Amino acid sequence: MISALSLASSDRAQEHELFRVLWPKLPVDEPLGEVSQKFVDHMENELKILETQGGCFPPMTRAAMIRVIATLREKMADTLADIINHLASKEQLEPKKMAKYRASVELAARIWLTVNVDSFALAPASQAFPPAETPTWDVNASLQSLVKTKFPDPSPAGHTLAMIPSRLTMVELCSGYKCRVRWTSNLLDHLKIRYHGRFTEITFYEHLLFLDYHLQYADETPFPKAMLEEAIDTFNLFFPVPPETRIEKSTRRFLDNNDRNFHLLGLCGRERRFLELDKYRYWRPNIQKLVEIVSGPAPTWKKVFLLDRDTRNLEKVLTVWIAIVATALAFITFIFGILAIVLAFQANSLETASVELAREANGIAREALAAAQEANRIAVDSFELDRLQACLAPNATEGMSQFCAYGRDV
Repeated sequence: MISALSLASSDRAQEHELFRVLWPKLPVDEPLGEVSQKFVDHMENELKILETQGGCFPPMTRAAMIRVIATLREKMADTLADIINHLASKEQLEPKKMAKYRASVELAARIWLTVNVDSFALAPASQAFPPAETPTWDVNASLQSLVKTKFPDPSPAGHTLAMIPSRLTMVELCSGYKCRVRWTSNLLDHLKIRYHGRFTEITFYEHLLFLDYHLQYADETPFPKAMLEEAIDTFNLFFPVPPETRIEKSTRRFLDNNDRNFHLLGLCGRERRFLELDKYRYWRPNIQKLVEIVSGPAPTWKKVFLLDRDTRNLEKVLTVWIAIVATALAFITFIFGILAIVLAFQANSLETASVELAREANGIAREALAAAQEANRIAVDSFELDRLQACLAPNATEGMSQFCAYGRDV
């Protein structure tokens, strides 16, 4: 049916062919793009189990495993025992290899549903910690019944009219409320919350493309349609996309830092970002716990002023420090303005005093000039008086004839 292939290959045609095994109605010309790479990488890791745990499986190529996936999809309503018997009859297996074929069928279920069906504890090391939820598939149960057991129809909780704060986003939780996101490929672990000493860990299922395709072809999947819709709604809730432009920018930056690009898929056909808590039935308890986190005490001063180790609160810290610097500069400018006014007033006072001093100095100079003129007049008068007295003395004209004559000429 399908030739052997390597999922790590850059051949998009082979990749597309594999996707059509999982979703046969997928159009041949459906563009997958880069957003499919994380899911392809996940399937690659799952198929590596054939190599790392080869003794637990019958001799099987990847192409043979893909045929098992196709068989499982066609017989999801049959019991595990019936599926194993069907595959065994086609391959003419010996009875002692039946257990190995069970491992193959379970691995096929893991790849098709991204549910960690793992009765033989064959999970890749990447999923070993924290321990993923691992359901056991009873041989007398069908895959449909197993899925229904793990995703039971939740009973409606009535109309509480409770609203989810619009700030409840993964960016806000991680930047301001000591939360960290752990990405998972196990749908059963979606939105699980684990409390650690210094932070809260939120496990988030990362394959939005998988949910989108399963919802588009919901009649060919064992998943409840309502569950698929709600799972997609949780993506739109915690990672808002346009038209909420301001939120979308921080979301894109956060996902880029985490090497995720599922935001490129948009709303995946959903109407909008639902903030009504009653809209969520499968994951309502977990969402309610996260609502309580963002509704709790305000972030500590360290979260406001200091960067986290992963710098996720960079935007908020920059905003706060820019505001502080701007306020400080405005205060400094105000102080310098006051000083300038004081100095200008003092300079004006000095200038006024200088003018008064100049006026007083000018008056003194005028008085000194008048005094000098008066002293000069007095000196002239005194000289004339002395000359006259000398000339009146007897025989004065004989010795001072010229001096006395000067007086007479005058």
